[in-house]
Amino acid sequence: MKKPVTSKKSKKLASKLHKILSLIFTPILLFVAISGIGLNHADIIKNISVPIQSLPENYHFKQWNRGIIQVLVKDDEGGVYAAGKNGLGYFFNGSYQHIDNPLATNTWQSFIYSLYYDRSTNQLFVGSRDGLFRYQVSTKQWHYYAQTREQHIVSILRSDDLQSIIAIANYKIFTVNKNEIKPLAVQLKQSSKPTPFFRFVFALHSGELFGIAGILLMDLVALLLIYFCLSGLYYWLFPKLVRTKLLTRKQQIKGGRAFRWFAKYHNFLGLVFAPLFIISAITAAIMRPPGLLLITSAYSPVDIISSHARKNIPYKITKAALVENNFFLLTDNGVFSGNLTNSETMVCSQIDFSVPVHGMGATIFQQQHDGSILVGSFSGLFSWQKSTNGYKKIELLADTSDLLPVAAHQTNSGLVVFDYFKGKLFDQSNAFASMPNSINNSTKMALWSFFFELHNLRIFEHYIGAFYLLLLLALSISLFTIVVSGTVQYLRKKSGYKKMP
Repeated sequence: MKKPVTSKKSKKLASKLHKILSLIFTPILLFVAISGIGLNHADIIKNISVPIQSLPENYHFKQWNRGIIQVLVKDDEGGVYAAGKNGLGYFFNGSYQHIDNPLATNTWQSFIYSLYYDRSTNQLFVGSRDGLFRYQVSTKQWHYYAQTREQHIVSILRSDDLQSIIAIANYKIFTVNKNEIKPLAVQLKQSSKPTPFFRFVFALHSGELFGIAGILLMDLVALLLIYFCLSGLYYWLFPKLVRTKLLTRKQQIKGGRAFRWFAKYHNFLGLVFAPLFIISAITAAIMRPPGLLLITSAYSPVDIISSHARKNIPYKITKAALVENNFFLLTDNGVFSGNLTNSETMVCSQIDFSVPVHGMGATIFQQQHDGSILVGSFSGLFSWQKSTNGYKKIELLADTSDLLPVAAHQTNSGLVVFDYFKGKLFDQSNAFASMPNSINNSTKMALWSFFFELHNLRIFEHYIGAFYLLLLLALSISLFTIVVSGTVQYLRKKSGYKKMP
């Protein structure tokens, strides 16, 4: 009796989908797997970097774009210190000078998030991705606060109440007095703000949702993906040998034993870990547009607590400002405020913050001379008043509907803005010098940052434009299809698929 036509066709379809999609996407899947492991372990790869010149042209800096300037502070001489991805620099009298930090041993440490200029001591405090530095301007001497190692110092403030510099990291706050530094006792009360669903998706994709155990499990999934790609490729390269020799368990051909090992565990491990690969594929599909648009208004079913979080600081602090001795901490679960007037511990409660901050977070959150806080994000640039909880949109010289401000500085002629994509804007009096072309010759990108660009396929944007997002979606759907079709084939084979009577 013949097999049903539909069953035969579905079997062939599953086989073809599994083979063709695997062959097409194997190179990209290998890149994604390797970069995913690196992203989960920044501490292992932070000493490695990639020259900017070796990357596609859209990664080169032009007119201070791409976050090469993310923070600016003015000194008493009329100059401006500026910092970002390329480390520290100084604008003065129409020129720009790079300031080398000999204590920053790698590109990771040279990435600067925050600056504070202390006029009383003529010192510059520098907050990097790997701790806090101090630069004595007059002697050009540097000091590194080793206690802050592995901390992202996102903001640096000065508290008149404490008579100290306050260095704020993602999950710790420090007080600094000369060479002494110690943690500041802080407690963030429970947030009443629901967690966006996209944060749940990101934490599930990386495994961080389940702590270090989840991260290691997703590392294993990435290693298995590498194994499946290589073993599947091996299987495809020798189809004739499979049919004539290897499946008869003869070892007359070189490599026969290795092939049988590949084939055996390719199927078995694929079945065991299929659910995790399906989760990886689905989460990857909705982590970036257009899939992300489906979940922008949804909220997480559970609170997301980072594996780096502390008991008293469960929410990641991304920026901070100080107004009238009140601390305002911008976190990924809203804005918290507190002071140290009546207690040794700064207890911060969540406040109603009226500014429409984009879901991806704020890039600017800094105190202004009039007591307001300047807030910038994908939603625009706004000025917020503490006393009224009111805000107003900053009026600039041109339409700013597509602006992503990463730094801003008030000059006599107006507000100069540094946009992530466009670079320096609205500098009518040329207060800031043009970017030297030599910056691209010396600047490097941390390997972790390169892996991030590779993992989300943005590295292909230079070649295919916004279609890289569709490539990412196609890769996610294909991985899902490869896993499902492979599982179907294996289960059919194991169940002893027989002819219909």
